[in-house]
Amino acid sequence: MQHWIIESATQQKIRLFNPRIDIWKNHFEWSADFLYIIGKTPIGKVTVDALKLNRIGVVNLRKLMILGKIHPPLDTV
Repeated sequence: MQHWIIESATQQKIRLFNPRIDIWKNHFEWSADFLYIIGKTPIGKVTVDALKLNRIGVVNLRKLMILGKIHPPLDTV
């Protein structure tokens, strides 16, 4: 099953990131402080926006996880 989003700037139909077929590092990267996920490709950008991957609660959770030395996941760095 594919999920599509209309990208606001271009009005193009872009599919969301699918971990079964996509490689995380190809579409995303971490901010320097590892708190925010940054979309590198159109797929990454619409996924970050659509799923609100940088909402305040998730960012706060990442801060706690960094303190506990369990963030970021090793396969994403």
